[in-house]
Amino acid sequence: MPVIESQGNEVMVFQFAMYDIRSDEVQRSKRWATQDFIERVSAIRVGAGVKVDASLVNSDGLTDRDFDPHRGPGGFQTEVAMTMRP
Repeated sequence: MPVIESQGNEVMVFQFAMYDIRSDEVQRSKRWATQDFIERVSAIRVGAGVKVDASLVNSDGLTDRDFDPHRGPGGFQTEVAMTMRP
């Protein structure tokens, strides 16, 4: 069983992409994963990591499908990204 690196009750997870033989394209996963998982499966890390509660990551280092770290447990958005237009 893999060891998941964590700081207290938090784990750093990242979006990642892998080659999909069905579509013959690199596809972004619907899950987030630890750096250890991404390296083990030779995936491509996408973007910056986010610290999440360790209970949201399984023993393999993956979150649930359609995971969004910016939504609270009830599915409500907890952060807003602001963009400035000239």
